[in-house]
Amino acid sequence: MPPTTRQKALQEARALVQIFGLNGFSFQHVADRVGIKKPSLYEHFKSKDDLAICIIKDWREKFLEWSETVEVFSADQKIAALFEKFCIFADDKSKVCPLTAMTAEINGFSPEIRQELKATCDTQLAWLDRTIAQGQATGLFRTDLPCADMASFIIVLIFGGQMASRIRGNADSIKAVKGQALDYLKAKI
Repeated sequence: MPPTTRQKALQEARALVQIFGLNGFSFQHVADRVGIKKPSLYEHFKSKDDLAICIIKDWREKFLEWSETVEVFSADQKIAALFEKFCIFADDKSKVCPLTAMTAEINGFSPEIRQELKATCDTQLAWLDRTIAQGQATGLFRTDLPCADMASFIIVLIFGGQMASRIRGNADSIKAVKGQALDYLKAKI
C-alpha cells in the first residue's frame, strides 16, 4: 500500500530535520517535497510544533521497532548495531538522528516538544541500560560501574559522534567511537 500524504509529509519533514534542524525549514518546504499545497499540510498537522512532536514520536517508535529486530543478538552485538544504525544516517547526506538534530535547538522549543525529546532520549537510555545489564549478566561487560552511568556515556558518544561525522562528511567518527565504546564496556579478565 502506498504511503499516505501524512506519511509522506512526515518522512520528508524528518529528512529535513535530520539535515537542517527543525528551524531550518518551513511547512512550504515540506509541501514542495510532497507535491501538495501548503494549506493541505494543516489537514494533517495543526502546527509546526505538532509536526515536530509527530516526528519525535515516529522516531521513538522506529527505534523501538529496530530494538526488537536486534533482540536475539548478544549485548555487544546490540551495541555495535546501535552505532551502525547511526552510521547509516551519517552516510546519507550527513544526516543525524532526529533527536540529535533537534537537541541543538531545544531551548527555543515549546515544553511539549522538549518533553517528547526527553521521552525519546529516556527510551534510548533505558534500552542501553537493559542491554548493558544483559552484557554484565553474561560476563561480556564490566560490572564495576552502574549500567545507567555506562548507558549515559554511550549515548553521549553516539550524539557526539554524529555531530563530528556531520562536520567531517562521513561516518568515520561514529565508527571510531563504536570500537572505543565496546572496549570501554568489555569485562576486564
